[in-house]
Amino acid sequence: MDIKTLEELVADGDSSLENKKEAVIHSIEAGSRTDTENSSLEPTEALKVFFDRVPLFSIPGIDNDRVVELEASDTMVSAITCLYKNKLLGAPVRDDRLPVNSPLADKYIGLVDFSGMVLWALQELEVEERQAEVAGLVITQRTKTASQAKDKEYSEKDEGGMGAKFVQSGFLDLIQQLDAVKSAKLGTLAQSFRWGPFLPVKHDDTLLHVLLLLSRHRLKAVPVIDSQDRLVRGFVTQNAAVQLLLQCSGLTWFDTIANKPLTELRAQLGLGASEVVCVNHDDVILDAMTTMWKFRISSVPVVERESRRLIGNVRGTDVLLMIEKPELFHQRRTLTVEKYMEVEAEWNQSDVLSNDVPLQEEIGASICAGTLSLGTIALPRMLDPVKSKAGDTLKQTMEKLVHARSDRSFVVDDKLCIVGVITLRDIINQFAPPLVEPPTQWSGFFESALQLTGSSLESPEESTPYWS
Repeated sequence: MDIKTLEELVADGDSSLENKKEAVIHSIEAGSRTDTENSSLEPTEALKVFFDRVPLFSIPGIDNDRVVELEASDTMVSAITCLYKNKLLGAPVRDDRLPVNSPLADKYIGLVDFSGMVLWALQELEVEERQAEVAGLVITQRTKTASQAKDKEYSEKDEGGMGAKFVQSGFLDLIQQLDAVKSAKLGTLAQSFRWGPFLPVKHDDTLLHVLLLLSRHRLKAVPVIDSQDRLVRGFVTQNAAVQLLLQCSGLTWFDTIANKPLTELRAQLGLGASEVVCVNHDDVILDAMTTMWKFRISSVPVVERESRRLIGNVRGTDVLLMIEKPELFHQRRTLTVEKYMEVEAEWNQSDVLSNDVPLQEEIGASICAGTLSLGTIALPRMLDPVKSKAGDTLKQTMEKLVHARSDRSFVVDDKLCIVGVITLRDIINQFAPPLVEPPTQWSGFFESALQLTGSSLESPEESTPYWS
């Protein structure tokens, strides 16, 4: 099959990804196997053509209600409180200093990460308390006593739900006393914990646009905007993009890449290229949080100190437990990572990793305003990190990550010692080839958004400290 034939088969813009795939498979089966085997069409080139003929409006769930937005003038305390009350992993930040009719590419600063903001606030709290100790002072004991009394009260009863508990928790009581947090504006500090620049797509942009943005610009999620209402309607996250890729299973070009063992992709994935950042089981939980902040990573593996065996992981979202249980927040300097994971295992009743069967759910559930909701996703326990063996195929790793809604898999040897890490971005890179010519259905808005942000698809922003 040549490119022209493939383009004709997938030209129908209204048909779904599944229908396009079936049309291609049927054509291949009806044709000559010899012609297929002798085809000079490279898998990455074929997939580029295929993905560029899958418009986003053909994907279920792409039209949703307006999402929660933050403003650049919001204080850090109010932004953290807003995201927690709405149970959100992140949100777009609107630059409210600009006129309402400003270009969309200027209207938003980027997508910020809730966990990153909490980790930042924790670091500011540590700095403040260390300075107080050096000066021979302590944070007012009366305030601490009042905070602890509130912690006890709200741990015994759950009146008002999770948001009410948070408003009175020790964490917020303390950060509200810190000038660096209570007076800091989100717009000033957003780059420290944002997922990347605001590079949106429209409904008539294609899956290829999304894959290229996710792979080239270290984005955790691509906003989907309604250009008429000038609003963000949803997000295509890395996890949702990999779900879409898995729907291509059965296409020869997809399977050629996806069925490769990780050992064959070692160089491209960077396995073993550098030492993996880890924390030990007997380190205190604050050290694990500090490590994630220092290295701008959303998850850090936990290993036994002596054997170096992988026993768990600490994720950015696990700061929720510290907020939900104020006593853990007050013990953050003494509580070990191992004990924290045990407490989380009792708190988290999820059985996400109780079997190896991938989730069979509508892709629309992963491409919507609720995609960034902490309240609608079930995550594995901290004691159940996603693991892969070097002999696993890329597809097996993709299925594990989608099933666990995780953004990275730790590659381990027979002794469960870590030999590498594979992220969703690493995987997406395998299916997003470099561009020689612009996609045939290049969107004017998509192109202008890149120009206005000073970005390009060919030049990833490697130097920008986005979260990975």
